[in-house]
Amino acid sequence: MEVHFSPETEKRLGELATQNGRASAAELVQSVVEGYFDELAQTRKMLNGPYDDLKSGEVRAIPGDVERLGSHNSFSVLVSTAKSGSYEWS
Repeated sequence: MEVHFSPETEKRLGELATQNGRASAAELVQSVVEGYFDELAQTRKMLNGPYDDLKSGEVRAIPGDVERLGSHNSFSVLVSTAKSGSYEWS
């Protein structure tokens, strides 16, 4: 796959590669893209985890919070664990 950058961006990539001990700008770009994919996967897992737990029945939403959870806009959800019945932030 070929990716084309403006001359200014290529210059900056070359400088960054040198500063970070990379053999080339191409090596730097590959490393950055791979790191991005790893972080994206980790973020998706973190954000989807509470919803997957709710779907599986592993945790239960506190009554009244179900509507708020449906929008997927909440990052912190107070849940009750199905086994212990205790409440915790997830």
